[in-house]
Amino acid sequence: MSRDALVVGINNYTDPNLGNLSAPVNDAEAVGTRLSQSGDFKVWRLPEAENPDNNSLYVDKKGKVSLDELKSKLVQLFKPEGKHIPHTALFYFSGHGFRIKDGVTKGYLATSQANLKTGINALPLDWLRDLLIESPVQQQIIWLDCCNAGELLNSHDLEEGNPGKKRFANDRCFIASCREFEQAYEGKYYSDVTKILLEGLDSQKYSGKWITNYGLTDYIYNNSTHLTQRPIFINTGQPINLIRIARCNSDELSKNNTNAIEIENILIQNCELLKTWLTDTLENLLQKRKIEKEVTIGIFRTIILFLVFSLIGINFFDDKNNEKELYKQSLVDKYFRIIQDSQGIKDNIARYQALEKLNKLGRSLKNVSLKNANLRGISLPNTDLRYANLSSTDLRNANLSNANLKDAKLSDANLSNANLHETNLIFANLANARLSNANLSNAKLSSANLTNTNFSEANLSFVDLSNANFSNTNLSNANLSNAKIYIIDVTYTQIKTACNWETASYYYWDELKPEWILDKEAVEKMKQDKESDPKQLPDCSRWE
Repeated sequence: MSRDALVVGINNYTDPNLGNLSAPVNDAEAVGTRLSQSGDFKVWRLPEAENPDNNSLYVDKKGKVSLDELKSKLVQLFKPEGKHIPHTALFYFSGHGFRIKDGVTKGYLATSQANLKTGINALPLDWLRDLLIESPVQQQIIWLDCCNAGELLNSHDLEEGNPGKKRFANDRCFIASCREFEQAYEGKYYSDVTKILLEGLDSQKYSGKWITNYGLTDYIYNNSTHLTQRPIFINTGQPINLIRIARCNSDELSKNNTNAIEIENILIQNCELLKTWLTDTLENLLQKRKIEKEVTIGIFRTIILFLVFSLIGINFFDDKNNEKELYKQSLVDKYFRIIQDSQGIKDNIARYQALEKLNKLGRSLKNVSLKNANLRGISLPNTDLRYANLSSTDLRNANLSNANLKDAKLSDANLSNANLHETNLIFANLANARLSNANLSNAKLSSANLTNTNFSEANLSFVDLSNANFSNTNLSNANLSNAKIYIIDVTYTQIKTACNWETASYYYWDELKPEWILDKEAVEKMKQDKESDPKQLPDCSRWE
């Protein structure tokens, strides 16, 4: 699978109102080098220059970038001609960004000839949105380190700016160095957020095989609290592999196993003596008595050391484990107290962080009350949230994959673009909830209250919808591929507004048996019932 990246770093600007910069070229070159060396990316650079000594390419500090040049490269990246479409495409930009308020606010990325007041020769962010929507690339990555970068994500429920809304993309990663109304700042060598981004792409900080977009955004979030600006993120779909992790952290391993290594070295030394002693050759016969004595002492010494280290080790690790558990419990109590104290507050970063910390500690959040909270973009995979009150909570772009939300209250919640893959939502109350463009593949929604729920363009493939309440449920353009639907109050028209409904399994209730029976003729019945055809056919190009 091919992986392409375009890194842009612009230091030089002709408009005196913008002014020249010093960090963007360093930013782009460092990101490009990291992606090419450890991420298997083919990297294009702007502005680009060639080193005559070794024919290598680099980001040119003295170079300039035109609007036509930038647009052309972006089209080549995200919408290339021909059949060889990259599986993953990444666009990184460091330079000036700005907004113009002229009745309608528009955001721009500044090229070298950009005009700050008119926006001429600057790249409109809505143009970039449209390009991403039309792009056939499955994995789309956008990293912007510039002022007003968050403007890219500032559309109604992110639907207009969400790649893949109408076409192909499934997995996405957006990182904006600041919100739409904020400035981004340069450091001494790198820009502030790019410096943290590069740290987050350092394979030495991780275990496993890959650094993914979810791990990277977690790192940036946890390490940017000291900044004046506030980076924002959107991750949707499955994890995207970014950087290979080529080694394990042996430093910590060796530190924790010092005693074992010392014992091993002693055993090796004495085994060598034993081997020499047993090799009964003419050369060692004369030394036999001396070696015999050394072996006896060595073996005795090894046994004593092994017993001592074992006894010390048991007590040592027991004490350490007790200390770790006490410390862990104190953290748990602290985080739960933060959540309790911040109830009723809509925006609370401390609560947001506490929830993610509790999840990493493996603690249950059963019965927790987070009503009306702003938890946009939170990462809580595999979390126990049974009976939790999440009514009217903002969970846009949240990662709740494999979470247990059985009997949870999610009425009026906003779960647009959320990752709910394999999530347990049995008996959950999702009345009036918004799940447009959410990923609910393989989720369990049996007996859930879906009254007035908006599933437009959601992925409902392989979902169990048995006994769910479908009153006024919006299924327009949703993917029903291989879903399991028990027909009670869902209408044919509702089903036909969705995509791939012909591949779903439909069941009806047989009162004589009584049990649910697979209706093998349901699809044909719906096809023949022309009166139930929707006025507007669904747009299913995304699910092709």
